[in-house]
Amino acid sequence: MNIENLTKVAEWLEAGAKQIPGTDITGFNMRDFFAADHDNDCGTTCCIAGFIIAASGNQNRRDGYTIPAQELYGLTWRQADALFFGGEIRLASVTPAWAARCVRKLIAANKVDWLGTQEDA
Repeated sequence: MNIENLTKVAEWLEAGAKQIPGTDITGFNMRDFFAADHDNDCGTTCCIAGFIIAASGNQNRRDGYTIPAQELYGLTWRQADALFFGGEIRLASVTPAWAARCVRKLIAANKVDWLGTQEDA
């Protein structure tokens, strides 16, 4: 597991998922790797996988994001699948704070746990 890259995304999420330095990414959503989002001035948001791709300077790649993001985070296929695609949760409902808690638990416990890191309503 690449703790440095996972910590980068956790810190970005905890800070409110604002601008990724050197990119036009200014927001967060788990529906798409990169997506047009008219609520942002630049028109672009990204997910956990999209963050590390953009932060590494490769947001314009055309050969997919899942495997490169998995490698940059140093995750197993199962970890990457659970983190990027959410399993039993509805990705559109994931907030930056919730995603940060999930990434922090992954760092601490070596486990992706979306349900266990969701705050009680």
